[in-house]
Amino acid sequence: MQIRTKGTHLPTSGEAFINNTTSPLLNLIFFSSPKHSCLRQLTVALLCFLLLLYPHFLSKAGWCGYVRNDLSCSCTHALKSSEFSTIWLRLKGRSLTKFICAVYLSPNSSDYSEFFDYLTSKAEHILSLYPFAEISILGDFNVHHQLWLSFPFTDHPGELALNFVVIHDLEQLVQQPTRIPDRLGDTPNILDLFLTSNPSAYAVTLSSPLGSSDHNLISVSCPSSLH
Repeated sequence: MQIRTKGTHLPTSGEAFINNTTSPLLNLIFFSSPKHSCLRQLTVALLCFLLLLYPHFLSKAGWCGYVRNDLSCSCTHALKSSEFSTIWLRLKGRSLTKFICAVYLSPNSSDYSEFFDYLTSKAEHILSLYPFAEISILGDFNVHHQLWLSFPFTDHPGELALNFVVIHDLEQLVQQPTRIPDRLGDTPNILDLFLTSNPSAYAVTLSSPLGSSDHNLISVSCPSSLH
């Protein structure tokens, strides 16, 4: 998944991101159009920093980010979890503060209740300090809901996710399947979500997977400037 905010790019994914899509992502930055040239040094520095700083990401999962150097962006360590694969960023402008959380939940996870309790506590903490902050949470959630996400069935994690979204007045913007079937009997599913408190600011598009990932690339664009 990739967020763009006037030159800010925050690509995320679930399974197979670090092992299988980092190289194509760097190839895109280093060898495509000249507009990426100013991001090259910062990309490598941030990528190395994040991989070293968050070694608890699950095998074959991960996150990296690269940010235009004239934007105020920082990792918010007070929000991170030692139990879950999450990273929080704060982008601060003169009139708006954005908090962006990238997450990965394994399909074999058994602690969804604790996970959404954790997200609830962090969202409430953010709003207690920044009442008008925008909150966006994105990543591979591996939840299923028949009505909300157009799955053939609803599971308990899917109910927890929908309750979380309703309670915090968020909207889920990804409306097309993000996982590509790779086994007999599989169907296309919306597993990668983009939840935000400011849905009118974003436009979502899907592209072909990077590398050998079985998830489509999701690009979320925000035309609003933080300056």
